[in-house]
Amino acid sequence: MVELQNNIGNCNSKQMDVVHGFRRKLVHELNAAEGKRDWGLFIDSCFTHCQTHFNSSWHSPTSPRLGNKTIAESVGDWYFDRTVEGVKQIDCEYPCNPTCGS
Repeated sequence: MVELQNNIGNCNSKQMDVVHGFRRKLVHELNAAEGKRDWGLFIDSCFTHCQTHFNSSWHSPTSPRLGNKTIAESVGDWYFDRTVEGVKQIDCEYPCNPTCGS
């Protein structure tokens, strides 16, 4: 039973509508970060929880990417102020990102 609950591929269209509705609300609320130069965002559409705790999603060549950068590269760019425009990456709706492992 747990296997079914942990696999987004088992969701029906109504359940996916809920997932996408949550994303829309989250992205709307993140608009508050737009004018904040010192705020960073890396919001991917991968269906994974706690990506930053694992090397496979943080430092791996197979890490999820946005703008051709991994989470670690984007956080480094934000933290060390290596980009003029800052780091505010928001992915498209699931399942659009081919770098997601799930």
